[in-house]
Parts: sequence; C-alpha cells; structure tokens
Amino acid sequence: MTILEQLQEFDNFSLTNWNKKSNSFKQNFMDEIVDFANDNEAEFKTYVNNLEPDDSSVLEIIYESLSKYSDLHFDFLRQEMDRLFNLLIKEKVDEDDLDVIDGICIERFYLYDYENFKLIIDNLISKLSPDNTNDMNTFIIETIEDYMIFVTEENQKTDIEKWKKDLYQLYERLERNDEKKLIKEIFNEYKENPVSKFSKIILMCVLLGYSIFLISNFKESLDLSLFNTKRFILLYLGSGFVLSTIFDFTFRIIKNMLLRLIISILILGPIGLNIIFYFINNEKLLFLKEWLFVTF
Repeated sequence: MTILEQLQEFDNFSLTNWNKKSNSFKQNFMDEIVDFANDNEAEFKTYVNNLEPDDSSVLEIIYESLSKYSDLHFDFLRQEMDRLFNLLIKEKVDEDDLDVIDGICIERFYLYDYENFKLIIDNLISKLSPDNTNDMNTFIIETIEDYMIFVTEENQKTDIEKWKKDLYQLYERLERNDEKKLIKEIFNEYKENPVSKFSKIILMCVLLGYSIFLISNFKESLDLSLFNTKRFILLYLGSGFVLSTIFDFTFRIIKNMLLRLIISILILGPIGLNIIFYFINNEKLLFLKEWLFVTF
C-alpha cells in the first residue's frame, strides 16, 4: 500500500490500528510520510487539505511528522493551521476537533522558521472577534498564550509588544469576562516593570560614579608616568570589553548596540583594571607587569 492508502486505513479505523503499533514502526512511518510529502508535494497537499479534523483523524500524525522530522514544511503547516481555525470560526468543527494541532511541534517551528511562527500568531489574533462564541475566542487566546511562551529572545520583544497592542485593541471590543481575563493574563506575563527599569538606570549611574572614583584612585596611588600609556589604555579598554561581554550594565536601556557596548566598556574598564592590579603580583601575571611598566 502507498503512504496515502495506509493513512486512509488508519483514518477509517479511527486510529485503532495506529495506536497498536510500536514506537519504532511509528517513527519509520512518519519518516516515510515526510519522504512522500517531499517527492509528491501537490498530491500530498491535496490529500491533507481534504481531511477534516476530529479526535480520530490522521491529521495529528501528519502534523507531527512534518514538524518533528523535517524543516521543509513549516509554511504548509502554517497554512493548515489557518485552514483549521477558519473551519472553527465558520462553526464547521468545534474546539475539541482542533486537538489535532497538538501534533505540531511548535518549539521547532519557533527555532527553525521564526517568520512563519510570527505569522501563526498574527493569524490567530486576526481571528479573534466579538462575533465569535466565547468558547472559540477562549480557545484561540489560550493557543496564542501557549505559543508566545516560546518567545524568549531579547530582540523579539518588539514582536511581543505588537501582539500585545493588537490584543489590547480586541480587548476593548470584547465583552465577555472569560476572554478579557485571558488577555489580561498575557499582559501581566509580558508586562514591562517601569520601576525595575528606573532601578537599572540608577544602578548604571552608581557604577559609572564608582568607575570614576576608581580611576581617580589610580592617579593618587600609582605613578602613571611609570606606565606605557598606550598599553595602559589598551589594558583599560580590553578589561572593560571582557567584562562588558559578561555583564551588560546598560541593561539594554540604550537601544544602539555599539553605543551600549562603548558605555559598558567605559563603566567596567576601571573595575577590570582594579581586578588586574589586585592580582598583578601573582607569578602568573608577572609578564603583564613587565609589559605594562616602562621601568621595572
């Protein structure tokens, strides 16, 4: 039998035969689904597009195969999710039927095709409407929240802010408490704490002041004329750079990456110098002392 015939047989028997199969069989079969989809794209898509979701549908098997064992079908899976949620909105299926999307490995979606991942959430938000039933909107919002959990990278916060803005506009139009409560939970989970940001600015100022204090101590306690000035500056900037790669004391308050790095280096350079001079008499650092001082 072909792959499609086998899928149809599993579907005809409400997945009873599938559930009896061993894990190794399931693994091999899902690999074969991916191979068939790669070699027979049009035929495969036509077959899948004609499948209706329910608790005994082979759609979950197909979705798991394409998302877990291949990086080539994320665009098709996004389209499939759009199709299923459209069926939900049109009341041709209910929320339980859409359990088949649990087969989609959304974490791999996020890691390997972030653009399509963003489109999934955009599409889900666009389907929220006061005209939907309470259960529909609740299911969609819960799905959005489950997917947003994966967005952890700092440079993706702009996407979270956009989704929050879109959700807020819908929040104003929704009237049912269940839906509004779920959207509030998303706001609370991704809320920017202005007090925390203020504290970061204060701490950055304190560190800058402390760095100036340390530099002034150098002038008082060390005869800088004994140093090779260029090498001293190089050590200052180098130690600041090393520390800034470990600790970003601008706390991303400054948006420009280069400016953020420069300020971190200037703040942390004197602290790095003090650490170096604390250990400079150590046998392993004597070469540094020779290199730094004009006279020894």
